[in-house]
Amino acid sequence: LIICTFVMKDQLHFLLNRDLGFNKEHVLVIENHSSQDQNRMVVERLKTSLENRREILGVTGASAAFAKGWTTMGFSAEDGTFKQFFQITVDYEYLKTMEIELGEGRNFSKKHRTDPSEALIVNEAFVKYFNWESALGKSLPGKKFPLHYVIGVVKDFNFGPLQDEIAPLAIVLDPITLLRGINDVSTTYSPRMLNFINVRIKPENIRSTIEMIKVTWQKVAPGHPFLFSFLDQDVQQQYEEIEQWGKIVGYASFFTILIACLGLFGLATLTVIRRTKEIGIRKVLGASTVNVVLFLSQEF
Repeated sequence: LIICTFVMKDQLHFLLNRDLGFNKEHVLVIENHSSQDQNRMVVERLKTSLENRREILGVTGASAAFAKGWTTMGFSAEDGTFKQFFQITVDYEYLKTMEIELGEGRNFSKKHRTDPSEALIVNEAFVKYFNWESALGKSLPGKKFPLHYVIGVVKDFNFGPLQDEIAPLAIVLDPITLLRGINDVSTTYSPRMLNFINVRIKPENIRSTIEMIKVTWQKVAPGHPFLFSFLDQDVQQQYEEIEQWGKIVGYASFFTILIACLGLFGLATLTVIRRTKEIGIRKVLGASTVNVVLFLSQEF
């Protein structure tokens, strides 16, 4: 039990201190509830309005945010196996704004006109899942997918609950290519819409910066409430849940060990009382206290 407790503590410490794979500091996550025909227009309007502000370091839209809104897709591969992966729809600035490291290949670019319909960026877990030695230029092994290919591989980053293993992830500008080839999809939000807008700001004058963004939002998305959270606080909620679980495990282990020790103490006391005469005789015959203790301990 003690060994298991320490192992669990080490695992919790690892979860709380590992690199997330992106920069969570000073990022506002704004909920974009505009209609489908206005969705991307709102993102672009907000970008245009904020891009020249000194307080703003980057603006990007995505279909999902940390630990919420992620889409899972599944399809029957050519070898008969069922493959499943996570998917997120983003814009051109996503990797840069979120500071996600590109391991190989390239990022999405407006210079490549076919990127929205054909290009795919995957994470390292995706490459391992499909047993690819090199992912660049590869396509998903399904018969129904239209033309598409991998243009880049990002380093693994946490996008779900911290206690979960990082899953295979496909990043696209438009999921229509993937949607045409899959057999199964599970999602909270529409995978084609940029449901969240991430705004990276400078650490100075945060309150006034938020107020400025709010005023701008009311202009570009009139009638839609300004709902936002800080990315680092969203992550912190995950940390708090893990820490709470760690405390519960610690308390449970402590009381379990305490009860076991009390039981052992009670059993030892009962043994001593039951064998008082025998102990007295051994002492008279010259047995030392250590010898008596060792003798009594044989029963345990």
